[in-house]
Amino acid sequence: MGVSLLPAPDAHDYAAYAEALEDSGLLAGAVAVKVSRIPLLAVPVGGTRRGGCLVVGTNCRTALAICDALAGWTGFPEVRVMESRRKWVVAWGESEPEPGWDLVHPDRLRFYGYAPAAVARRAAVGV
Repeated sequence: MGVSLLPAPDAHDYAAYAEALEDSGLLAGAVAVKVSRIPLLAVPVGGTRRGGCLVVGTNCRTALAICDALAGWTGFPEVRVMESRRKWVVAWGESEPEPGWDLVHPDRLRFYGYAPAAVARRAAVGV
């Protein structure tokens, strides 16, 4: 499975992270992860951002390839593959303290380093 690491601004979701993160300085260490057509942003841990993850889908080989590509990069400690909600996820940093959190739970969003305004917006609309 071919995984390419590209400059962070090449990621499809770069602008969304730039707007949502409490510490936009983390984007300097971020990387776009491209597996097929759409590169997605992997943001390092730091400051209030205690962990990170990329939901890969149902292909474990893809998750393992992304894990291998991110291993050793600064800001991506303890890169690992896990299964969550019947999908493969590549995670780094601390593990979520409450794995059963709803995706837009305010504590979960703060764990991933979202700014207070972004937490309020996402919790209000449920996305």
